[in-house]
Amino acid sequence: MKGRAVVVALGAALLLGLSALIAMMGLQPNDGTSYLPAGVEPADLPEASSEGAALLARYCRSCHGVPHPALHTPDDWPRVVDEMTGRIMSRVMAPLPMPSSRERDAIVAYLQRHASGAPPREAAAPAAPDGG
Repeated sequence: MKGRAVVVALGAALLLGLSALIAMMGLQPNDGTSYLPAGVEPADLPEASSEGAALLARYCRSCHGVPHPALHTPDDWPRVVDEMTGRIMSRVMAPLPMPSSRERDAIVAYLQRHASGAPPREAAAPAAPDGG
């Protein structure tokens, strides 16, 4: 009887540990019960055929839905991208593709260009003085 209790206790501890590891690594499915946003279809992103949209879809879908750029402000996106990159790097047991520095910069630039509160594209650059 004592041996059986030890086996049951070890099994329960193993299951609990695996559950914690899965939750910590973010490997649980995004089934609507998660705090993660559902995301959008890549084709529905602004400038869907751009490099930034393609990179966003490639790297974000590894763990969760593709976020719409309007989910955060231009000032928030660099921090969010760095946080997500850190999570990718921490997946020792389930390595995922990692964006290069150039790809990371392209993703951030794309997200900032289409972020919540970003100026409209035609107003993004200040008007040049007319010289008169």
